[in-house]
Amino acid sequence: LMVGKKLGVIAVSFTKNNPTGSYRLDLSQKPQRDVCLRLIELLNYQLKAIEHLQEYYKDRAGGSRPAIEWGWKNVTLDGEKFEYVENWQLPKQGILVLDFVEVTKPLTPDSIVVHPDGHSGP
Repeated sequence: LMVGKKLGVIAVSFTKNNPTGSYRLDLSQKPQRDVCLRLIELLNYQLKAIEHLQEYYKDRAGGSRPAIEWGWKNVTLDGEKFEYVENWQLPKQGILVLDFVEVTKPLTPDSIVVHPDGHSGP
């Protein structure tokens, strides 16, 4: 209970190996900001797979379809609709709300690299 109060429910409930879920992140709070940075890292890692999926579905039978949101869905920043771009700079404050969808196979423990700054990932 004390950990949840210190870090916030989001930071305590975030699972690196299965980050799919709904998030409401207060970017002024370091633990929640760290979760957002990890979601950005995961989304950037998935962009190639997302491009492949978009290309695959582009010419499928059934005619044109509405654009599919991959990775980050239903995103708002401070209540305004938000579209992620790869070079986006995370603001120091604000409320980011999103649904994260993992579109790649989760990493196995032996494929996770620990980087010099301490974060882990592909």
